[in-house]
Amino acid sequence: MNFGIIGLGRMGGSVARLAMEKGHRVAGYNEPSKITQDLAKEGLLAAFSLAELVEKLQVPRILVMYVPHGEPTDTTIAELAKLLHPGDLVADGGNSHWKDSVRHYEELRAVGVSFLDVGTSGGVEGARTGACFMVGGDVEAFAMVETLLRVVRPHESPQTPGAVTGAVTD
Repeated sequence: MNFGIIGLGRMGGSVARLAMEKGHRVAGYNEPSKITQDLAKEGLLAAFSLAELVEKLQVPRILVMYVPHGEPTDTTIAELAKLLHPGDLVADGGNSHWKDSVRHYEELRAVGVSFLDVGTSGGVEGARTGACFMVGGDVEAFAMVETLLRVVRPHESPQTPGAVTGAVTD
């Protein structure tokens, strides 16, 4: 799996580490860049701008955002709408208000980019050891990230098998 993470703080950084430990290629971007530099020592493909992050990813690009909700997410979505191409995907794991997620879906859909609202449950510990996800968006977009979500879910055991489910919007 090849994907990028925007926002490498406690949640995004933990998801990045977990995916890298499981052998996946992860590129990442964060402001300030010190966090990105630290994760690069652990195997992250470091990017120091959104444009550089987009360049480091294979097509179709999959980007997962762990950016604070509100203005930071709005600004990031607006910039990504200019950088990404039809067929790419943005998944917002940053707990945006659902009305904002609907707006982001429409903004990206207008340029041919898929959008998923990916609520992440389990906090920082879950992001590091396996998180649970509540996914909203199109079935086709969900199919693009299903493998990734399975990689960073809780470890399966006979008593508690891991599951990934998707929700569909009209």
